[in-house]
Amino acid sequence: MSTDEERTAARLARKERRHDRRRHQILLAARELLVQGGPEALTMSALGDAADISASTLYYYLPGRQAVLDAVAGDLVDEETVGLVAALERAEGGVDSLCEVMQARVSMFIDDPDRFGVLYMQLVGVKLSPEVLSERIYPASARVMGELERRLAADQAAGLIHSDLKPREFANVGFFAVQGILSTALGMLASGGSLLFGVQTLADEAIATVRRAARV
Repeated sequence: MSTDEERTAARLARKERRHDRRRHQILLAARELLVQGGPEALTMSALGDAADISASTLYYYLPGRQAVLDAVAGDLVDEETVGLVAALERAEGGVDSLCEVMQARVSMFIDDPDRFGVLYMQLVGVKLSPEVLSERIYPASARVMGELERRLAADQAAGLIHSDLKPREFANVGFFAVQGILSTALGMLASGGSLLFGVQTLADEAIATVRRAARV
């Protein structure tokens, strides 16, 4: 590569990094609007004000409200998937892996409840584009659930867990047991209330129940 080509490549790389940083800042502002006012609060005008950019600049980065919603949802799912894959890498065996994933979701919630609230409460009733569902949301879910199913099936074949257990369904039971705890806790907080038991206490019991249910 010539010197001129190297300079051009370096300039384009800097431009791309600036673009990515600015887009990320816009999406962070979009998340905050969702936290503060729900989907109704997320308009392109409000987002421009929150991100302190002009309408024309905003549309350069994201062509409309649907693109913003898709990007926020996709990025949040990607972030969660990174944490769940890391949990899988720490574990050995199907039941241990499922319990690690359950705990990882709880830890991420405790660290950043707003992130969970945007993804699983504010965006629940929002229609996402078929493209973001097929290209980002569903593959992320399949990556985690597919690996859990594979590991649980291997445990089952080795006689380590109950023979009647259905691996994919069992993985979903564990996942959504935690989902219910976290969603209820967030809903109670939003209404000014609280759970009788703490999130971690309830999660610990859910994880223990999964271990008991899987025993031969």
